[in-house]
Amino acid sequence: SLYCPDGDLKALFINDTPYQKGVSGQSQTYSDAYLELIFIFYRLLGWGMRQITGHMHEFWALRGLDIGVPSFGLLSERFRTLEV
Repeated sequence: SLYCPDGDLKALFINDTPYQKGVSGQSQTYSDAYLELIFIFYRLLGWGMRQITGHMHEFWALRGLDIGVPSFGLLSERFRTLEV
């Protein structure tokens, strides 16, 4: 099981306001903590990017949570820059 002491996983993992007026560029939609969690599942299970994306969709759906999952293309790009 996954335990999060702060309670609201969606608020911890997803930035609802990636655009900030007056600030150049767009901030990341998915937090590094969320990508690290997905990366841990990815390495632990040894599946491909598309498989882990589908698994994470099912993982949240079975728990009744509406948390978006990054595409496998975004995951592959962000996994390169993660320091895990």
